[in-house]
Amino acid sequence: ARAFIPQWTYRLLQFQLILVFFFGGIVKLNPYWLSFHPVDELLQLAAQRTGNHFLVDDWVKYLFAYGGLLFDLLIGPLLLLKKTRSYAIVAAIFFNLTNSYVFNDIFIFPFFMIGALLVFLDPERVFERLKKWGIVRENATEEQGRNLGRMGAALLAVYVVVQLAVPLRHYFIPGYTDWTGEGQRFSWRMKIQHRSIEEMTFAILDLDKKVIHEINPSDHLFPDEVQQMAYSPQMILQFAQYLHDTIAPLNGVENCWVKSKVKVKFNGKDAAYIFNPTLDLIEAARSGKEVRTFIEPEPR
Repeated sequence: ARAFIPQWTYRLLQFQLILVFFFGGIVKLNPYWLSFHPVDELLQLAAQRTGNHFLVDDWVKYLFAYGGLLFDLLIGPLLLLKKTRSYAIVAAIFFNLTNSYVFNDIFIFPFFMIGALLVFLDPERVFERLKKWGIVRENATEEQGRNLGRMGAALLAVYVVVQLAVPLRHYFIPGYTDWTGEGQRFSWRMKIQHRSIEEMTFAILDLDKKVIHEINPSDHLFPDEVQQMAYSPQMILQFAQYLHDTIAPLNGVENCWVKSKVKVKFNGKDAAYIFNPTLDLIEAARSGKEVRTFIEPEPR
């Protein structure tokens, strides 16, 4: 049977997808992005990986920085308007395929977004095309979907408000969210920062025997996890806790500190430590305080 679903289900999917693009554009309205960071760094890495050195040309830099910004902010309305929808879909396919080629760490996401463009197509035209191709029967019967109802409408309104509010929560959290890592999840801050690791070592300090055990994170973590730790201060504390609870006892250490030297270049700034190398990470992790309390100031 040919089932008709209520408009709210269709519009909710459109809203969810446009939200990703829209907030992806909003977060680009910051001094780093507008001065081509991390665009410069990301394009340089892409040029080295692909061998296509035109990627570091100025026009490409402007295309990604300002073209990407405008695309994210405008693609939603352009997809919703019937007159511009076809052009917007072509632009969205080109945009996502380009991202897939340039950025090798976003995996299936661009292709998921391309597939999701189906929700912006005219359902009647799609149905007629499917009939023409013989995918659905000419005499398919019609079935009506259920209405939302008052309780459903209230829950839907709450859902929409939450989706709009969560990406903005970092405005109520002290510190710059891309440096502290707080308020980033579900905020659609995609490709908004770049960090290169200058130094990453840990040490277990045996307080009883006065011995220092140097730790290389690569001996305990996958390469992707090591890279991600440079972006997530919370992961640094979690890894320190693992060293304290698991690795220290294996080395006969009962009473210890765990310290780190995690130094990164952040969005073109000079290299800086995420945590002070003298800080005992275990004390910080057990303090009950927010991670930002212990993070070093944002590089200037």
